[in-house]
Amino acid sequence: MRTCIGGEEPEFCLRALHKGYRVYLYPGVVIRHNRTPVARNLRKTARYYIRNEALVGLRYFPFPYSVLRFFNTLPAILRNPEWNAQWRSLVRGWLEATLVCGPLGTLASASIAS
Repeated sequence: MRTCIGGEEPEFCLRALHKGYRVYLYPGVVIRHNRTPVARNLRKTARYYIRNEALVGLRYFPFPYSVLRFFNTLPAILRNPEWNAQWRSLVRGWLEATLVCGPLGTLASASIAS
């Protein structure tokens, strides 16, 4: 699975774990993503963000954990007024992910094997 505009870090770590690498968490390390001075398409960013979060959950986590992972992202989305205005894009992103994986992550075991 390849993601763009968000979701690449967790997906990369899950693939590394599957191949036998160790992944470490350093809570003291902060990574900041500076905003670009060039305007981005907020609608597209919101859609890809939720799509990629859903794809990672549906592909790498069995049901019901995949759905719980998705709902875990909702508070961050709901706190962001810019993304609240893009609710159609968020719904579209979720639908795209479920079309690829099925509503319950039916490709979860197949994607880990690849």
